[in-house]
Amino acid sequence: MLDIDLIRKEPDRVRSALAKREAEADIDEILAIDQKRRKLQSEADEKRASRNQIAKRIGEAKRTGADTASIQAEATTLRDEIAAMEVELGGLDTELHDRMAALPNLPDDRVPAGGKENNRVVRTWGEKPTLAEPRASEISSAWISGRASDGDVVMASLSALPTHRSIPRCGRTD
Repeated sequence: MLDIDLIRKEPDRVRSALAKREAEADIDEILAIDQKRRKLQSEADEKRASRNQIAKRIGEAKRTGADTASIQAEATTLRDEIAAMEVELGGLDTELHDRMAALPNLPDDRVPAGGKENNRVVRTWGEKPTLAEPRASEISSAWISGRASDGDVVMASLSALPTHRSIPRCGRTD
């Protein structure tokens, strides 16, 4: 997942890199959600600080024997506001996380723009091997198409299999 700080500091670089990858992403929307989340987080923190100050005032009022009903009502109102803000923050966090998770990684600057068809071969070495035995996919297609009968044993070499754990066998072995 991309770092939100990178998107905040270099949104144009992120846009151009994602365009190079042909990925569709609304960076402006991500930044708007992030800004709204940060603003709401700041407001919630301020309200928590106010609630803490009110709690101290309630404690002092109780020690002196003063009436705390009005201060407690104010604390209750703040508590409800903070709870509502936390619910909204949770929704914004989820939305931001989902949008950020949908963004692909940024390609290296040396990567050509476009899809796989624009990739170029940088170097090759060795000779391309020729396969003497049929591949596992050819074996299974022979069985499915009916070229292999029930009495046949169809085997493949381990190098032709997608997984090297077993040898596929079809039909009877007797």
